[in-house]
Amino acid sequence: MKTRSVVIRGIAIFTVGIIAWMAYASLKIRRNDTAVDEHAKETGLTKGETVMIRKDKYEKTEEQTFPNIIEISEANLQAKASPGKAETSGRNTEATWNISKTKPLPKTRTSFLPKTTVEAETLKSCKSRGFAEKLLKEKDPKMVREKLSPRTNASSVNTSWAETIVKRKEFIRRKCALHKIKTSPLPAGRTLHQFWVDDHHKFIFCEIPKVGCTNWKRIMLLMTCKFNKSYIWSQKKNDVHHVWSNKMLKRLKSFTRRSDSDARLKNYTKVLITRHPFERLVSFFREKLQRAKNDIYDPRIAGYVLRSIHKKRNVTHKMMMEYNVTFPEYIQYVIDTKMHPDVHWGIQHALCHPCSVDYEVIGRYETIVEDSNNLLKMLGIDEITYPQSDNVDFAKKTKDLVSKHFQTLKPWMMKELQTLYKTDADILGYDLDLKLE
Repeated sequence: MKTRSVVIRGIAIFTVGIIAWMAYASLKIRRNDTAVDEHAKETGLTKGETVMIRKDKYEKTEEQTFPNIIEISEANLQAKASPGKAETSGRNTEATWNISKTKPLPKTRTSFLPKTTVEAETLKSCKSRGFAEKLLKEKDPKMVREKLSPRTNASSVNTSWAETIVKRKEFIRRKCALHKIKTSPLPAGRTLHQFWVDDHHKFIFCEIPKVGCTNWKRIMLLMTCKFNKSYIWSQKKNDVHHVWSNKMLKRLKSFTRRSDSDARLKNYTKVLITRHPFERLVSFFREKLQRAKNDIYDPRIAGYVLRSIHKKRNVTHKMMMEYNVTFPEYIQYVIDTKMHPDVHWGIQHALCHPCSVDYEVIGRYETIVEDSNNLLKMLGIDEITYPQSDNVDFAKKTKDLVSKHFQTLKPWMMKELQTLYKTDADILGYDLDLKLE
């Protein structure tokens, strides 16, 4: 009986302990939710914005400050003068928020926020954001179309640059007619996947991978008026593409009514930036397949090479990760899958349809800094500039790299590539006859 009594007493104590622990955990969660709600109410953030950052991206600390994805308006700053202040100097108006004074979140499993304190800042063009907010709520398609008009200022750009853009557009128009490529309206669905939209600045960017699209996404994230400049420029490529862009930017295909996407395509300022097809091939190989150069490795091509070229069976993930794909093997993969090309080396005119879309600006990778900065001036965003390459001899280095890699190809591979990219290169004005040294 005595033993039985001890067992019963032990079970009772254990049960009470479990109940107490559950009550404590529940209290911590409620306290954290309350802190999040208070901060959201205090700063104008949504609750989702307060805790939206990816779990594995930040360290968990005892006291954490809030992220710099803060949308600031002058009204908010004036209303909340105690936690922050707005400063105006000269032409540039920057909103400054002292986030370090905000109430810290307690350390819980739901807090995954950056521990660094940053200042949020805004572009001059963000002041008129209210117009775009009202426009997006407009339900009458006719009213939307009437309100949609480019926000560009052509007089702010260099005259010779503007003439160059006109010549590029005319060149592509003639080539499209020569190749008899249809100029009918774009079909819905996947075709619109490459188009990113900024409703506030009335701007559409068509993304062609390996043509400076990472930096342009950074610029578009700044154009949302929710990010600090230094924070965005410090983000890794993968995070720009797969975290921030997917969360904060809109694709043209996201509009459910076709009339909405058509109206934007017709009226917004649209930009396309192109690059030599062979440069794109080399760029992908160096970034995604040469692991010694970077930490962004794509094992899927290694798997294909091992199975199809080397006839290996039971290829494991470890084998793919350890195998060093050569440039000729990579090119053979490109040729073998040409009927369904990967977007990273896909046909550019098939991705962005310059024969169907009347782009206001057609840039080229070799002049991307000049083209981008003039475009930003047109949009009235002179606080942002496209980053200049550290390599002063960048064009020559790129040419040498292409020549070096293509020297390793067999003649039949060169012919296959020239056939594959012939129309694309002709429409965009690139020469595929490489002078290999």
